[in-house]
Amino acid sequence: MGRILIIFALLLLMAGCKSTGSSNSLQQVQRNYAKYKSTSSLKNNEQAFDLILLIQQGKSSEAVAGATRALLKKPGAAWAYLVRGQAYLNSDQFELAIEDLSKAIELDPSNGESYFFRAIARSYICRSDCGTAIEDLTVAIDRGTERITIYPKGEKQTFDAYLQRSLEFRKNGQLHEALADLNYLIKRAPEASYGYLRRAQLLVLMEDFDKAFEDAKTYNALANGKGDGYTLMGIARYFQGNFAQAEKYYNSALETARRGNHKGNVIAVSFANLALVNWANGKLEQGLDLMTKAIRHQQENPDPLFYLRYGGLLHENGKTQQAAAAFSRARQLDVNSLNRLSSMESRYRHTQQMSRFFDRQMSIAKHYLENDSNALSATDVKKIEKAQSALSITSVRVNPSPVTIGQPFDIGINYIITGPSPPEKTELLFRFEILSNGKTLFTSDPINIPAKKGSNQWKQNMRPSQARGEFEVRVLLEGDGLTQSSTKMFRIQ
Repeated sequence: MGRILIIFALLLLMAGCKSTGSSNSLQQVQRNYAKYKSTSSLKNNEQAFDLILLIQQGKSSEAVAGATRALLKKPGAAWAYLVRGQAYLNSDQFELAIEDLSKAIELDPSNGESYFFRAIARSYICRSDCGTAIEDLTVAIDRGTERITIYPKGEKQTFDAYLQRSLEFRKNGQLHEALADLNYLIKRAPEASYGYLRRAQLLVLMEDFDKAFEDAKTYNALANGKGDGYTLMGIARYFQGNFAQAEKYYNSALETARRGNHKGNVIAVSFANLALVNWANGKLEQGLDLMTKAIRHQQENPDPLFYLRYGGLLHENGKTQQAAAAFSRARQLDVNSLNRLSSMESRYRHTQQMSRFFDRQMSIAKHYLENDSNALSATDVKKIEKAQSALSITSVRVNPSPVTIGQPFDIGINYIITGPSPPEKTELLFRFEILSNGKTLFTSDPINIPAKKGSNQWKQNMRPSQARGEFEVRVLLEGDGLTQSSTKMFRIQ
């Protein structure tokens, strides 16, 4: 079961198949525009670049309209299909993007950008058997197009053809081909940290744990100790049965995630990995406490594999009714969750201790998932989950409302701690963000606030703002495994 969680951790890390950077400012948009204009196959087409500038500003619908007008005047304009395909890609209309980019390729098969953009569109809708995306990336590389940039909602995302193709090979189970692309990527750019991170992830899947550890260590050195590297170092040592080192690196990953104000799922993976190490080491109460924190941190995006492991630890601690609820929840989220667990068996067969641990996990999971008498209804599951919930945000306040420009204001919350298991600590961690049009303008430092059973409230004084308009405040409360978030819109005028 732990291997499944490790795969989930890898999937979170794998989601970064591109590098991202904000392009909020006009100056940044202009720099992106100038750079792309100097390198793109369309660099001599001013009409095309007027539309590409709109895409970089997050105005994809306007770019679509402009390219459509161009096609009405000249139906055979390959550049207009290429630009409109990019605009559709940037607005998550992948099927339309593929259709337009295919037409661009038909009209001008020499342009590697069209193949690369189509590969990205195909990769977003492909979960397995991604041969068409691989073919497109191969042609793009042959045409000399090794990097492209897209701008979903105006945010810059750069793709490397070799990195992207390695990820598509991995989806297809072609691990050696994926490794060859990553080896080339690292040889071409040995100073780029992301190549070592992706190769470490792949080597874990290939069960070459020593090399995975070394790549993760190199990534940490190049990336100034980011949590992803610590997680992979812990994973490698875990599968080698070195629980003390695995726990050390997982704790480092957790500390790094907290310092970086990462979202709940990143912290949840760290708690879950620590829970797994404690379970494997026979520390059942500690393992359950950590897994409970992991479950609470990932409630906004529940994963069935977390619940399989949660159920196992509940069973080991003698809490059979709650274990049944956890396994039933896993089955509700994915009816094939047991098969996904069993498919990871080979990774546990490297030591006798790990082999026995895997067999124990499978035995418990089968007891609940293969026996209908142990299944609970959705209503029963919700009742048990509700009894475990201990923190809720009842309101978010911005005073005064509306806020007067140039005047101080307060951001406050009301929250309640209830249930049979209130936090043992006397403080919660409170932080918040202020956003405009989905883009983060301000992130607070973490603030320790009181945590006592019953009703609570807190407010934070804010300095005057000179910006007018509609804004959103997003607050997060967490502590002792409890986590809750909420949002509120407000105006400054």
